[in-house]
Amino acid sequence: TNGTCPQQSIESVYVNALDDATFALTDYCEGTANSASSIITSGGVFAFNPIPTGGETINTSTGEITGGISGNTYNVEYITNGVCPDNSIEPVTVNNLDDASFTLTDHCVGSPNAATAIATTGGSFVFNPIPTGGESIDPVTGEITGGLSGISYTVEYSTTGVCPDAQTQNVLIYTTPATGPIYHN
Repeated sequence: TNGTCPQQSIESVYVNALDDATFALTDYCEGTANSASSIITSGGVFAFNPIPTGGETINTSTGEITGGISGNTYNVEYITNGVCPDNSIEPVTVNNLDDASFTLTDHCVGSPNAATAIATTGGSFVFNPIPTGGESIDPVTGEITGGLSGISYTVEYSTTGVCPDAQTQNVLIYTTPATGPIYHN
């Protein structure tokens, strides 16, 4: 001080570090796990910013989105709760699940029978379960070769996109009615 009787005192001050609110989100496929990762400062809370209006919810502890609508991008904010709190916002997109629908038609032994109306091309066809009678299936077209009459086969189509999906259908092979004369040796 600078009065008639000067005095002095010393105080220490500590500069606290600002919390690191860094975290990571990865774009995900509709209906799959999608929690935040690489959270630098734990103990904070997650929230939408802005809040969506489609009924979506977010787990405040993990950042996992429930009810995310495919094709939408959400901004997720993480707010720390330390001495010097901070926040950060990351966008995350919900990718569309592939449409694995296709059509198979019951058919007669030996007749053409490839799958039609394949919604997402580029996938592959397999039997599920695999039959034991020597039958085969073309992985690209779904055409069954060597199918036995009176048997129903389950065919599965799996897509290969960013968000793959699979669907199954049953197809029945009819017995062919005999035509023309029957010759005996």
